[in-house]
Amino acid sequence: MPKESRDDVADDVADDVASDVDNEEEVNEEEEQELGYTPISKLTECGINESDVKKLVENGYVTVEAVAFSPRKALLAIKGISEVKVDKILTEAIKLSPRMGFESATVVQKRRSDYVYISTGSQRLDKLLGGGIESGSITEIFGEFRTGKSQLCHTLAVTCQLPVDNGGGCGMCIYIDTEGTFRPERLASISGRFGMNENEVLDNIAVARAYNTDHQMNLLIQAAGMMTQARFSLLIIDSVTALYRTDYSGRGELAARQMHLAKFLRALLRLADEFGVAVVITNQVVASVDGNMLFPGAVDKKPIGGNIIAHASTTRLSLRKGKGEARVCKIYDSPCLPEDETDFKIGPGGIEDITD
Repeated sequence: MPKESRDDVADDVADDVASDVDNEEEVNEEEEQELGYTPISKLTECGINESDVKKLVENGYVTVEAVAFSPRKALLAIKGISEVKVDKILTEAIKLSPRMGFESATVVQKRRSDYVYISTGSQRLDKLLGGGIESGSITEIFGEFRTGKSQLCHTLAVTCQLPVDNGGGCGMCIYIDTEGTFRPERLASISGRFGMNENEVLDNIAVARAYNTDHQMNLLIQAAGMMTQARFSLLIIDSVTALYRTDYSGRGELAARQMHLAKFLRALLRLADEFGVAVVITNQVVASVDGNMLFPGAVDKKPIGGNIIAHASTTRLSLRKGKGEARVCKIYDSPCLPEDETDFKIGPGGIEDITD
């Protein structure tokens, strides 16, 4: 997509959301609870100027929660909003965001009960993951080439559109491609496997190709605006670290790279928390020839990004090649899943179980 077109899309999203400030009807409490977030237009009812709200929208703050979750210095970086206005905006946003304070574990449990699990296409893999890919959190998938990372992403882009009762998220998909591996024709056979209309599946997937790390960050701003306009259940970044390996080189830029990556992951966490979408990121691996203490000289493979990605990801899945057509998925790290593994295969219909 030409640069001018991408800029026009960003402007259109900002204008669409900002126009809601002028024309949006009052949203009652039941509707807000159903949305899961508070529209940014609510700030105008608290005395915040509409022009300031529009500036917030243009910088990716499309919900009240997005403002409340952000540090003060991030809002101060927005041109045209003074320090006094920032303090007032933050004060009102925090008042409108109940999650900025303490709440009982019962409330948290009830909110988590509304989360859905998106099927991977493999019953064994779904069982390993406790039902599938969890919404409202980040799932990292890493491994060597030809282990099935992109194939799993393509399958999830289809299954997320299924009804909740059928292992889906009943929502659309946002797919950010950083390596040029997205193939819409691959979705045709996957759609047929699940009895879905190919054209409808393709229409429900919003795809963007990221060309550098700054562009990758800006695409999240557009994604946030899109999530206020329609129901999305899945956000995919394939892969999250590819552009960082080329935009930042050498140890001299390591600190800058990790800082930029941390901000990107924080923005992903915010989207997962605000909208309850499932966030799936793929990651590359790097060889570590001196990391194996039991077998000196052996080559270990570890995911890129270090502790920055390790702490941001809720669930980390390691993929590797198995015997024949088999691929193996292992729970590398998870707060609620035991360390275990299972096998699967890549078939015409995407990720499938291996039949004996």
